[in-house]
Amino acid sequence: MSDFGTPPFNAGFGRPTPPPGQVGPPFQQPPYRPPAEYASGSRRDGGTSRPFLITLLFIACVVLGALLNWGMRQRSERARLFERNIEVEQSYVTVLAKRNDLASFLTDPRTRLYRLAGAAHAGGKRITVAWQQATGSGVLIGEDVPLPSDKHVYALWQVEGDAPPALCGTFRPEPGVTLYPFHGSSASSAVGSESGGFRVTDETDASPKAPQGGAVYETR
Repeated sequence: MSDFGTPPFNAGFGRPTPPPGQVGPPFQQPPYRPPAEYASGSRRDGGTSRPFLITLLFIACVVLGALLNWGMRQRSERARLFERNIEVEQSYVTVLAKRNDLASFLTDPRTRLYRLAGAAHAGGKRITVAWQQATGSGVLIGEDVPLPSDKHVYALWQVEGDAPPALCGTFRPEPGVTLYPFHGSSASSAVGSESGGFRVTDETDASPKAPQGGAVYETR
């Protein structure tokens, strides 16, 4: 108790206050220790950050792979489209060239046209053979020529009166208009005369020596 009747003030936070005139030990600040919950929380946050970063890295790799795959696909599509455009352009040039050649061939005064009437499954249809005796070349022109059976071809024969027909070639018709250029015998004297002409037969042999199948078209 002090002279004023109050209890002594504990300045040492739990340590006894020395009597007046007596010097006590110096005050020592206790070391700071973080709360247990905060320390454990810091360790927990540090432990979960690494898997989170790994997950983000995995997602970034997946997205980058998808973008690279899409870019390579787009590049391949552009390359194929460019090649297709070149093929279409070349085909168009070829068609123009063939059309110009056909026009020149048909308007040549040396060219003679033969009308071939259809028979069998080509009944009621007609095709035309443009033939030049001087050059020994010709073109068969037909629209909606019926397709032969599988593994069958049409054979074009040059007819010379009573002589055996001469093979000019075999072909399969195209959808729409069929254009089949061929070469025959320019030494023949019958083709170009009233007794000469052409015949188309249905054959199973790609190089027949003589007509074996029935006539599909024939000059009449």
